[in-house]
Amino acid sequence: IGGLTGRFVELIWFARGHITGVSERIAPTGSTVAAVVLGDPIKLTPDHGNTSLVADTGFLIGPHDRPVTNEPLGETHCVGIVTSPVGCRPCFGLEPAALRGRVVDLSAWAQAGALRAELLSCSSSADALDAVESTLSKQEPCDRQAFARCEAAVEALSTDPARTITDIASKLGVSHGHLDR
Repeated sequence: IGGLTGRFVELIWFARGHITGVSERIAPTGSTVAAVVLGDPIKLTPDHGNTSLVADTGFLIGPHDRPVTNEPLGETHCVGIVTSPVGCRPCFGLEPAALRGRVVDLSAWAQAGALRAELLSCSSSADALDAVESTLSKQEPCDRQAFARCEAAVEALSTDPARTITDIASKLGVSHGHLDR
């Protein structure tokens, strides 16, 4: 995907099937997950709240530190994108801080409607995955310096999870608040 794979996208997936009475807990991650619902709705409930989202067309799960419950309300027919921890802005044009800990309707991503329309016309899972790759490859270029800092911060935390954000920010030459944003 024109430079996005590996750096900003961890996974693009296709799921279709019917599993009754099952829900799953999506583990906390620093990633953002987008799912384009092509079939029956999916109900999502963040672990920290009682507010659920019933997604008819799709959803975005922002970076979260508590599980999200995913409950298909019929046959699952969905295509998804899992970003790397620094992939939210370059893939979806959205600030990860605005999505942190939240589940929102997919319409928050400007290209979602056009992508969903294209996916509904795809005749195979391979065509659907190609459509997602094509959409992502057209995203706006990102601020490479900012993303290099973010990648360095993620690497530092991966290497030493007990390291303070203040220390990492100082080593990167930015404030703690700037690194959070």
